[in-house]
Amino acid sequence: MELKGDPMVLPNGATLYFLGTNARTAQSYHGNLYLDEYFWIPKFQELRKVASGMALHKKWRQTYFSTPSSLTHSAYPFWSGALFNRGRAKADRVDIDLTHSALAAGLLCADGQFRQIVTVEDAVRGGCNLFDLDQLRLEYSPDEYQNLLMCEFIDDLASRFPTG
Repeated sequence: MELKGDPMVLPNGATLYFLGTNARTAQSYHGNLYLDEYFWIPKFQELRKVASGMALHKKWRQTYFSTPSSLTHSAYPFWSGALFNRGRAKADRVDIDLTHSALAAGLLCADGQFRQIVTVEDAVRGGCNLFDLDQLRLEYSPDEYQNLLMCEFIDDLASRFPTG
């Protein structure tokens, strides 16, 4: 099957539109929303606010997936549940365990979001044979490996060279 074009029409009739990450232009269609690498999108909250409108109907789904960036990125409150808690009474707030052990198998959390953490080592343990972990450890610094392949956020508040 050859996949090409924008929009891309799949054999089952589904149409895929590829939109930019500018909040002023990433809207107007309706359907399932798939937003990739959202922890690297500048002004993520602005984009999410308008783009999520494409999937407002209950039959549509919003799916967000990304390699982590930093704890100060505008997407972190969305991931952590802090955005859900904003403006809510203390009794209505949720506490979400964001540890790998809690989210490795995937978990529907109290804010209605399904969260899952899949590291490169999880993928290998699960049978994926596409990675050479020894080579990746040589290729990336220990900090890069932990961030990009082990799904650990950069704590740029503790860094001498913040990312934000």
